[in-house]
Amino acid sequence: MIQQSERQRTVSTAKRTEQAADASVDSNTPTAEKPVNKNTAEVGNNTEAETQQQTDKLAAKIRNLMTEHNITLAQLSEACNTAQSNISRYRNARHYPGGEMLIKLAKALNTTVENLTE
Repeated sequence: MIQQSERQRTVSTAKRTEQAADASVDSNTPTAEKPVNKNTAEVGNNTEAETQQQTDKLAAKIRNLMTEHNITLAQLSEACNTAQSNISRYRNARHYPGGEMLIKLAKALNTTVENLTE
C-alpha cells in the first residue's frame, strides 16, 4: 500500500472533519499547523518541491478568494479566530494550515476545503 503524505492526511482529516461538522457530529481529532520545512528533502511521498507547490497553490487560492470577496486580513483572521500573522503566513505560503484551520478558512472564504486544497 502506498503511504499518504502528511499533507494529504491533513487534507483528508480536514475533509472528514468538515463532513462531520456539516452532519452536526463533534470531531475532536487534533490537528496542527504544518510549517513549510525547506530543509527537508522529502515529506512522506512528496518531495520538498511538491510540498512547496501545494503550499503555494493554497496561498494563491486564499489571496484570490480574499480579493474576490473583498475580505481583509483583519476580517479573515477574526472569522477564523486566529492572529493576523497566522493568516499572513498561509497567504504568503510560509505555513500550511492544519485541518481545523482549513475548515475555518473555507467557511470564512465561502468555499470548501476540497476547493482550497485542489
